[in-house]
Amino acid sequence: MLCYVNGIYDKINNRGWGQQKNPTYLTIDIDALDPSQAPGTGTPEIGGLFTWQILTMINMLFKTHNFIGMDVVEVSPPYDVSEITSLAAATFVWRYICNVSSYK
Repeated sequence: MLCYVNGIYDKINNRGWGQQKNPTYLTIDIDALDPSQAPGTGTPEIGGLFTWQILTMINMLFKTHNFIGMDVVEVSPPYDVSEITSLAAATFVWRYICNVSSYK
């Protein structure tokens, strides 16, 4: 599964998006996650990503990109009685903040 994450990372880097000094804004659409990981969204995607894959990509992208901000969109708590979608979104933001403090 890590090769899948590496493939996405390579595609982003090959396009040159935000590399080095170019300011880059990161948006994570929560409905890209598999419904088992984030059921609280209006448009669940069967076979989507797992939370560890997004966390790995965030860590990898910080090595080569100059992030200036981020957001997580499409979180809908009324669709998620267990609140794991909100927890996943909060964890992505927390990981971003941890990386900002490490790389800036």
